Amino acid sequence: MGIYGMMRTGVAGMNAQANRLTGVADNVANVSTAGYKRTDTQFSDLVMPSTRNAYQSGGVTTTVRHDISMQGAGRGTGKPGDIMLEGNGFFRVQDESGTEYLTRAGSFQRNGQGYLQNAGGFYLLDETGKRVVIKGGAGELLPGKATDEAAITANLQADMPKNTSDVDIPKADGTIDPKSYDLKKFVTVYDSQGTAVQLDVYFKKVDQNKWEMSTCVADADGKSKLISKSTLTFAEDGQSLAGLATSVPAGAVVENNTFDIDVPNVNGGTFTFSLDVNGLTQLGANFTFDSRQTGYAPGTYKNFSFNEKGEIQVSYSNSQVRTIGVVGLSTVTAPDSLIPITGTVFQAVPEAGGQTFGHPGEGTFGVLRSGMLEESNADIGDELTDMIEAQRNYTANSKVFQTGSEVMDVIVNLKR
Repeated sequence: MGIYGMMRTGVAGMNAQANRLTGVADNVANVSTAGYKRTDTQFSDLVMPSTRNAYQSGGVTTTVRHDISMQGAGRGTGKPGDIMLEGNGFFRVQDESGTEYLTRAGSFQRNGQGYLQNAGGFYLLDETGKRVVIKGGAGELLPGKATDEAAITANLQADMPKNTSDVDIPKADGTIDPKSYDLKKFVTVYDSQGTAVQLDVYFKKVDQNKWEMSTCVADADGKSKLISKSTLTFAEDGQSLAGLATSVPAGAVVENNTFDIDVPNVNGGTFTFSLDVNGLTQLGANFTFDSRQTGYAPGTYKNFSFNEKGEIQVSYSNSQVRTIGVVGLSTVTAPDSLIPITGTVFQAVPEAGGQTFGHPGEGTFGVLRSGMLEESNADIGDELTDMIEAQRNYTANSKVFQTGSEVMDVIVNLKR
């Protein structure tokens, strides 16, 4: 048994080094695979029963492990669909059949049905365990929203002389006489169907620290129609309003320098919004004007992105941004015990412990980095070094087998 055992030991050594070489080959092949976790081959000796006078050679066995818990380096891509986890956790993904897996490969794109899939074809799940889908196909619109609040911020020139014109805004024929106002700007609001409506805002100084503000909109004939008229009284320092009275619309309730205005829809009817003029001042500086409002036009899908909290944000052509969900994460007690599956995903097994679900930045879960991917944790320099070492060890074990074969030849030749 001694010589045969010697030869079997040499074969065991070659098989062990072959296992190591195949693991190294996998690591080298996937050195550029995002989210890949390197294969590590560990050796343990195999001891056969021996006596003092007769040694029985044993061999070597291998155990293949995966360095799943070791973080790979981050690589910036600038793509909004690329995400990586800095720290603990895995993305929850699902295959076509609905089986759930874990992965660190976070390169997601929107497919033809709006679902987010990574390079392996797995669907991203949100924190509730549902597939993330972003609506907005060809011709599909995000509905517009009517303006319900607006605010004006402006400085009316304190040194402007009183306007002595008695021409109304607008005149009886619906036109605007330049003599009837001192300053003019416009505000864009949106009607009930999300159509833009331009409101012209006119300011006329009628007395010391007192102005008239008129708001007009073009009617169906293109003539100006007065929809609001207010008298503004400024405090002595000009930094705020001391009084606000409205004559149009009649009986409008003024509360905290805010009142409601009824505006015609483009296609008939009216919509109402509240106008806040607390931002008006009368100081010795040039005329300035700004406005904000809450409405917007219909928009089409533009792009999606992720933030550090894992929120999935969808942007539209009308500058609106919607948060449609949060990226789902999971972790296990012993990540290195997960089973790798084709597609850079891992299968949760009882040996890995129970799963904990959450989202980025919560508890022990890592932070999500957008526009980045986690690179393979296999280092090409280390892998090539391991390859050379395994190759030399394989050669050495083959010499053991060869020596055993030569000894057998000597024994066979003794009979000749």
